Amino acid sequence: MPQEKSFKKKFYTIEGIEKNFTNLRIFLLAIFYVDLFDFHSNIKISKKFFISTPLIEVDSDITWTNDMFTIEDPKKIKKINEEKEETLKSLLPKFYVEKFDTFEDILYSSIIKFFRIKLYKNRKTSLFSEFGEDINSFKKRCYKMAKENYEEEIKNLRRVSEIKFEHLKEKFDRKEYINEFEREKVKDSFFEARKYLEKIFLSPEEKIKGIIPLSNEASQDLTQLIESITKKLREIIEEITRSSEDIEPYYISLSPKNISDFKVEILLK
Repeated sequence: MPQEKSFKKKFYTIEGIEKNFTNLRIFLLAIFYVDLFDFHSNIKISKKFFISTPLIEVDSDITWTNDMFTIEDPKKIKKINEEKEETLKSLLPKFYVEKFDTFEDILYSSIIKFFRIKLYKNRKTSLFSEFGEDINSFKKRCYKMAKENYEEEIKNLRRVSEIKFEHLKEKFDRKEYINEFEREKVKDSFFEARKYLEKIFLSPEEKIKGIIPLSNEASQDLTQLIESITKKLREIIEEITRSSEDIEPYYISLSPKNISDFKVEILLK
């Protein structure tokens, strides 16, 4: 890593922070390009990173660790006017100004050794989050994938449900009724039951209330059938949800070959 002979730094701050810079904490801002491909996750990252870490007195034994690094949003980083740089330079501790090149070598080594790019992995679907993808968006992708994995099971349940429904309907179609009114009530029940089954398979995640008339001969058998189907479908949806939420952190380390154009500036925040 090239080292500068004289101390010359640019000063940055975070958008929206107060302008009284003397009240702000001093951070080192490492700026560098990362170009890597992680074979395990099949993720490629080509991006300029802005990593801040508190300015502390470090040496070969005391250094920065991963929990001290923050990935800053480049859209929120604002350069401070150059006319203020001399004033701001006076805020920097002497131990850093006198040995800034050594500090930057240690910071570079610390990033190589300790900094990790954090992604997420779903163990059931084997999906990995993209860099910059928030956890909620990733969970939605995992749910979609998990649902696709259970699609055949849902189709099988629907086929079995239709067969059982038709067998039950045939049973009541052959039945003798005391009058035509009772027959029509049973027909209405099967009509409503069919609509209900269509709804739950169309939108299995939604909790749809039954609208089956209960005052006829078929109501008990129909209710038992639909409760059994609904229970099995809910169990599948619950398993899909559990699969989509089986998420753990996944970390990618850096190596010197992944990093280029490394430089260090000052961040006040």
